[in-house]
Amino acid sequence: MTLRDDKLGPAAADPGIRTSHDAALGWLRWAQGDFLAAERCSQVQAIPAWVIGFHCQQAVEKACKAMLVAKGVEPPRSHDLVRLAEVLEAAGLPPPAPPELCDALSPFAVADRYPVLSAPDRLREEVDPLVPSVAQVLANVQDWLQRAES
Repeated sequence: MTLRDDKLGPAAADPGIRTSHDAALGWLRWAQGDFLAAERCSQVQAIPAWVIGFHCQQAVEKACKAMLVAKGVEPPRSHDLVRLAEVLEAAGLPPPAPPELCDALSPFAVADRYPVLSAPDRLREEVDPLVPSVAQVLANVQDWLQRAES
């Protein structure tokens, strides 16, 4: 898949986007926004685990898509982190998140957002420890993007 101008994702609306690297930085900014939401929510005990998990999943998803866009690969319309890791590997890129983190976060993309599809409520004790792992993924992607630019 090659990257088309209309498939740059959240970064496409920014008139300053000129290159796939600029678009990748746009994806990373959106990932950082989701992470910030997850991090802040994890500090409030009343916020349900699925809210934190959703934003963690979204942060990792957008970070993966940032790497694909930087390489000139159109990211698939998928929320499945395991599938995104496969697409990254097929593009010759290292998946930024370990498989166990992808497995833990993928259900939050869709099923855990809808009560009818959701598994029983997840516990905060299961979700809160994922937040530092997601922070590490974003740091790794940011480092990778900086190296890829030079």
